[in-house]
Amino acid sequence: MPNRFPQDFPSHLGPEAEIQPVLGSTPLGSHPLCFDKMNWTQFEQFCWWLLQRDYRIEGCQRIGGTGRAQAGIDLFAYAHDDTARLTVFECKCWENLTPAKLKTAVENFLKGHWAVPGVRFVIILAQDSVEDLGQTWHEARTLLRNRGIDAELWTAAHLTERIRLHPDILIRFFPNATVDLYCNEWMRRVDFWTQLQKAMVDERPQVRKLAYRFLGNDTTDDHRAQELERVDVYENHWSIDTPWTRIDALLPSKQLFSGALTIVVKQPNTSGFTVALSQDWLLKNLLARVGAPADHSYRPFLSGPVQSGENADIAIDLNHARLQIPPEGVASLCSALDRLTPVYLASLRALSRSWDAEYFPFIGRGDATKVAICSLPAWTWQQVLAFAQAHDDRHGDSEWHIFDANPHFLKVFTTKTHSDFELGYHAFIRAYTDIEGLCYGEDVVLTWDPPSNFGHFTLGARHWMPCGTALAWLRDKLLPAVGEWLIASELRTVSPWRRAAHRRELALLWAEQSNVRVRRQMPLLTDDRYRKIGLVATTETLQSGIGRGAPELYLTPDETRALYRAIAVVLEGQRGYVPYIVGRIRLRQECHSRRELIEAMARIATEEPPVLSEYDVRDMLSALLEGLNDKDDWLDAMATELVYTALTPLIQHLDLAELYERHSRWY
Repeated sequence: MPNRFPQDFPSHLGPEAEIQPVLGSTPLGSHPLCFDKMNWTQFEQFCWWLLQRDYRIEGCQRIGGTGRAQAGIDLFAYAHDDTARLTVFECKCWENLTPAKLKTAVENFLKGHWAVPGVRFVIILAQDSVEDLGQTWHEARTLLRNRGIDAELWTAAHLTERIRLHPDILIRFFPNATVDLYCNEWMRRVDFWTQLQKAMVDERPQVRKLAYRFLGNDTTDDHRAQELERVDVYENHWSIDTPWTRIDALLPSKQLFSGALTIVVKQPNTSGFTVALSQDWLLKNLLARVGAPADHSYRPFLSGPVQSGENADIAIDLNHARLQIPPEGVASLCSALDRLTPVYLASLRALSRSWDAEYFPFIGRGDATKVAICSLPAWTWQQVLAFAQAHDDRHGDSEWHIFDANPHFLKVFTTKTHSDFELGYHAFIRAYTDIEGLCYGEDVVLTWDPPSNFGHFTLGARHWMPCGTALAWLRDKLLPAVGEWLIASELRTVSPWRRAAHRRELALLWAEQSNVRVRRQMPLLTDDRYRKIGLVATTETLQSGIGRGAPELYLTPDETRALYRAIAVVLEGQRGYVPYIVGRIRLRQECHSRRELIEAMARIATEEPPVLSEYDVRDMLSALLEGLNDKDDWLDAMATELVYTALTPLIQHLDLAELYERHSRWY
């Protein structure tokens, strides 16, 4: 289900965004840090980093433009200890907020969608004090309170007090101030933070509890532990270091093709033990939907508690390396993996785009990575190789003498001036018959070799052909040329008066034999393909695709409710066989009529919904198809949009599962 908050996150708000620290020292004796020296980018980054520690940021929207003279940015968040109450933070990098500007800011907020009872409104300013705003702020806060809205005004003094609990953020934004004024010297001398990290993973529960209590929470399931996390990014290397684990990932790239990672669990009994995991294993077992529960159903590497008890250790299986860690260690590991997941998937997509190989399967063969582009009959492939043998670059000057003849695979190669190519190699295309799931019957699967397999080639239509270009060239130019060559050879043996008719027969035969089946797997979300194929076809695709592999399907309660609502709306159309639909949907009561069924699903949509497995979801999609009765044109626009919205999480899941499959199944 789409997030109801705006998602206008600028590129400078994120854990990997580059930060420009504020250099220089705060004058001795001055309490607030020099936020007034920050530009708007630094101030918004600082607010984002600081709020992340105590809040779960759900949305972002730019107000006006950027810069000190503009309106700033809004962040929508829920406190970790109060997930039911929305807080709207309005960050303003202004040196001097006047009473008129403050009044305007409050009035604009009250005109917006978020000014509802129960919401908390916080204005964050870069300036040190608001002495001349006292009366205006009192009036504004009274106005907000009358609407059921709590309000706060944070200045540099408030921010300075809050940052004292987060030394890593202090170092990140004010390195010199940390050394000169704010850093406790004794902490550095005794290596306090390292000792605290060790205490947080101590095998004695009482020691761990004391460490977490120091961070401001009596429980070990603590979001404040993120204060001791460190994320490092360098080229295609990404790492995260937490009190419980360290993950080092080599991201997929043009140099490595597929990625890998190592995990270290920081416990006394696992000291010095590092687990290395390949890309296919981590995609199938380790990476899950971000935010999924720490449960084996969604994270297969979690084997479960090793004994009964609320705080019993949990067994984890990292590719046959079986370890036991406490629940807080599991939570830390899952959180670190959730930080890695979007970074890793972005690298997979970036690699595919760089080769023009988006949505094609990646094939691992030995130390090399190839891309499966299409399949065609084995006999046709043999004719292509024969054509290449006859058109070796050394044996002629025609436009098709562009091959380094090889009896096993196709090597496009030129040593003479050519209208389409520069000098050199341009593509290696191979055929395979043993790739399960891609090879069928007498067909062979053709693969494209990335240029880095054979040195530093330039990627481009006139140099080393990108994957999509090579496929188009093979299908639209090479195969027609091979067909003409074969037909011309055959016609030499036929009497002249029979050649025209025989040519037509041979052309039809070649068209059948040169049928190329492209192996590109287009996602449903790309270019809104799911809308183009229609609601019925989309539902059928989801029903057949859900459960095909990693990651495991996870729906939030809100997403589950939306699915029930969508089916209830479709049932209002009085279509489909009710007993069949009842049998497909998980209900808490018996239903004997369409109206009872609709009312039962409406109640589920307002209560705590059941946890749906992939099998349950497929059954519900069957019920939806039965209710549609093979057509969707009878639904009005509002109902159609409601159903599409409910199916969006499933569409996103299926697209993600197909991405995982393309980069893991054939390695």
